[in-house]
Amino acid sequence: MRLTALSLAISSILTAQAVVADEHTENLQDVVVEAEGGTSPAVTTTPMDGASSGIPGDAADFLRDINGVSGIRMGGQGIDPIIRGQSQNRLNIIMDGAYIHGGCPNRMDPPTAYSAMESYDSVTVIKGSQTVIYGGGGSGGTVLFERNAPQFEEGKPYLGSAEVGYKSNSQTKEASVDVAA
Repeated sequence: MRLTALSLAISSILTAQAVVADEHTENLQDVVVEAEGGTSPAVTTTPMDGASSGIPGDAADFLRDINGVSGIRMGGQGIDPIIRGQSQNRLNIIMDGAYIHGGCPNRMDPPTAYSAMESYDSVTVIKGSQTVIYGGGGSGGTVLFERNAPQFEEGKPYLGSAEVGYKSNSQTKEASVDVAA
């Protein structure tokens, strides 16, 4: 009998809430969220005209300014990029659609040492293993150096620029010419 009285009391309390509940509901207006489409945090595209400190010494020097990319100096001159703790052959370095490999077995001349940064329009860094679309070996990431097609003015079917420089580290003089017709 005691168990029946206790179960009756509990069921009465539980059903009382449903009886007392307010049946009025309020309809709210729709919430509209407007924002720019997000990009993957693993992909960073940097235009060369957006370089904060001018033209860098080499490509890896430029890459070290990108979040998530660092570098280690090899052989006194070249900087070998590191993405997510991986470097060397675990990174795909692609310039104008071609894979570039280091020139020395001890990475004194990493692949980024062969790029003339002033001649590229943008650099895209893809971090991680989703870069298999650019071939195997890129478990750390892929770095794409890209040039845009030249835009000619009306009546002027040519473009050109010339640059001269000096590197104090190796006491070397440099010159480059970029011509399109």
